[in-house]
Formats: sequence, structure tokens, C-alpha cells
Amino acid sequence: KNINNWGSDYIDKWKNSKRESVFLSLTLLLLYSIKYHMINYKIRPYQESDAKHVALLSKELGYLATSSDVERRFAILLKYTAIHGIFVAQLWVDIIGWIHVYWVHLLESDGYAEIWWLVVSQLHRKQWIGKELVQQAEEWAKSHEYTNLRLRSGMHRKNEAHLFYQAIGYEASTESIMFRKDLNL
Repeated sequence: KNINNWGSDYIDKWKNSKRESVFLSLTLLLLYSIKYHMINYKIRPYQESDAKHVALLSKELGYLATSSDVERRFAILLKYTAIHGIFVAQLWVDIIGWIHVYWVHLLESDGYAEIWWLVVSQLHRKQWIGKELVQQAEEWAKSHEYTNLRLRSGMHRKNEAHLFYQAIGYEASTESIMFRKDLNL
């Protein structure tokens, strides 16, 4: 070997390992930061441009809605903004969760607010993003002078979602079966 290049292969290996180490450290720091909320996401009202993200998140729970479906449905809900609150959790440009809350008025009981939909990306679950979305729904309900907030959760979600709701202070109140009839037949 040329004496002038002595040790250069070791230096190159050291530089490469340092680069890999720095990359790994930054990656771990980013993941840790997201997990422990050092990198802040924000909770904000839904915007029409969120449709694509909302549709993708809905698919994580098995619901097949396209972004055009979400846009069309949101346009209908816009007519009733006083009775619907739709909020998203945004991390940088991505929507990582969303919630839909609305009010219910019935003849047989006083009105209440109900969470109709809550979903958080699988990559961001167990980081209390869902809790903060629910807190936003609670604030929305209080601002509309409701003292009771309800939600429904399918029995097939008892091992994850039900435990989450109980952990944030919700109690199971009744079990019921929903019946449905297709009116297009």
C-alpha cells in the first residue's frame, strides 16, 4: 500500500459507521420525540383538503371510503356545521387521526353529544393522540352546552378501543344490536 494512504480505509470505515450511527440516532430521536410529544402535532378543525387522509385512515378500520366520498359527505355536513364537529390531528403535512362529534336531540331524553367516529393511524396509536381528539370533542360538546357525551364501539373492538375508552374515563352503559335495512332494493 501507498504509505500516504495508510489508514485511509480505516478512516473511511469509521466515517461510514459514524454516518450510519448519526442516521440511526436521528431516527431514534425522531421516533422518541413523536412518542413523547416532543414534536407537536396539532388538533384542528377538518378542512376539505383533508379528504384523502381521512379516507386512508378510514381504511385502517376496514371502511372503504374514497377521498371523493369523503368530500361529498363533508359538503353535506357543511350545511349543518352547528351540529357537527370534525377535527383532525395533524403531524407536519399528514393527518394521523380524526374525530367526528355531533349533537342528538330526542323526544324521550335531553339532548347529548355523541362521538360518531374516532380513528388514529396505527403508527401513532398508544401515544394519547386519541385522548386529545376525544378531549377536543368534549370541549366542542361543552361549548354547545351538552353535559353528556356518548360514543358507540363495536364488540369486535373490545380488546383495544374499549380499553382505551375506559382508560380515559368512559363507562360502558348498555349493549345493543344495530339493525339495518337497505332501502335501495
